[in-house]
Amino acid sequence: MENQDINENTNNINKLNIQDDDNDNDDVNFETLQKEMNDNGMQFEFINEEELGEIIYDDDLEEIKQNNIQEDESLNDEDYKKMLERKKLIEVNAFQGFEAEGEIYSVALDEKKKVILVGDGEEYLYRLNLEDNSLSFKEKTCKDSIISIRYSYDKSLFLVASMDGQVKVYDGTDFKLIVSIEDNSDEILWTDWHPKGLVFAIGTSAGASFVYDAKTGTVIKSLYGHNDACSAGSFSLDGKMLLTASNDKTVKVWELKNSHCKYTIRGNKYHKADILCMAIAKTKSLLATGSGFNELGIVNYDNGNVRNNFNILLHINIDCSF
Repeated sequence: MENQDINENTNNINKLNIQDDDNDNDDVNFETLQKEMNDNGMQFEFINEEELGEIIYDDDLEEIKQNNIQEDESLNDEDYKKMLERKKLIEVNAFQGFEAEGEIYSVALDEKKKVILVGDGEEYLYRLNLEDNSLSFKEKTCKDSIISIRYSYDKSLFLVASMDGQVKVYDGTDFKLIVSIEDNSDEILWTDWHPKGLVFAIGTSAGASFVYDAKTGTVIKSLYGHNDACSAGSFSLDGKMLLTASNDKTVKVWELKNSHCKYTIRGNKYHKADILCMAIAKTKSLLATGSGFNELGIVNYDNGNVRNNFNILLHINIDCSF
């Protein structure tokens, strides 16, 4: 039924007599075009530009502030008043004194303490307080871009991981550094905390994943098996397994008790391109994975069965009504 809807809408569009013309559109007969579109099953209505009024962009706000153009003929008193109100809202909601040195790659939130942690591409770590919208901490903590910041399950700790393979663990209350891990020379692609303990996992560009004791920085488990970068990973709901995805188009289900790979999920019924992301369900043993070919896979990680695998573009119900 969905494919039929797509074909019908495509046929409707093809019926329109649309021509390429470099001439101006001033002589277009809008009534004829509207009737033609409506006859082909598409509801369409033209709105007079004058009814929309003048569009005011955010860039105009700064221009008003810098150049004092209140008396400009193009702006009446009502427009100017609206601009100032919008500017006031922007200032109220902004973090005072916060301006990242580089692109922001990672954030983490502690809703109880009302704190946001931010990491950027210039190795800076920031701490923002939601209560007074202030910047309370800014420091260059790593040697490469900070690509992951995550709180532990109880928010007592948080980790900061950078692209050069470095991981730092901080106290979630006093912000003091607990341990620094610098023994990994490969790029870190993801991090995840254990759902019940102060243990975390990372995945690397070399295809390996490691599980660490967060308080000591000791490697608990070293998991090798992927033939390409380990692009995504997550602990299972009960914390007994680690699920890892890779650019080799597979997902591996690791039993942490003995570091054994219980399942390797692959094949024609699964992804045909690099797996880029994953997420687990909160109530069932289901894993969702996404790939570079717009594929979405659903897997039961308890038994390794592929529940569904489909191309997202083929499952969108397109409505061409306007």
